[in-house]
Amino acid sequence: MQFLAQETQTITHHDCHPGNLFWHDQKPGLLDWQMVRIGEGISDIAYFLATSLCPETRRESEIGLITHYIKHLTSLGVSEINLEKTIQRYRAHLVYPFEAMLVTLAVGDMMELEANKTLIERTAKAVSDNTAFSAIQL
Repeated sequence: MQFLAQETQTITHHDCHPGNLFWHDQKPGLLDWQMVRIGEGISDIAYFLATSLCPETRRESEIGLITHYIKHLTSLGVSEINLEKTIQRYRAHLVYPFEAMLVTLAVGDMMELEANKTLIERTAKAVSDNTAFSAIQL
């Protein structure tokens, strides 16, 4: 967690799975803000992509979505942000949604079991595909 908190901090949701997503007037929003905290914005992107997209779609889309995220931040005046570093941070932050889904299973009754298993499978594949643990510099 110390490594994951080293970069520029912002307010993050910290629980961006599909069960916390809603739509209003064709615009998405997030419910369930009790885990809100200060963190790195790419952490919410990693959590959401790892849990919300099937592995095939995530693999096809994640670099494009991260690139779009960087372009949007740049358009808002955020400076000193680059694709290579952001991807490395994204990879590292994938360990948290994997851990969160395992903890959810261990605690029990926080989510329907089959949904929890699906999210564990998705996050495990995201961790594996991105060699997430090797992105964390200990």
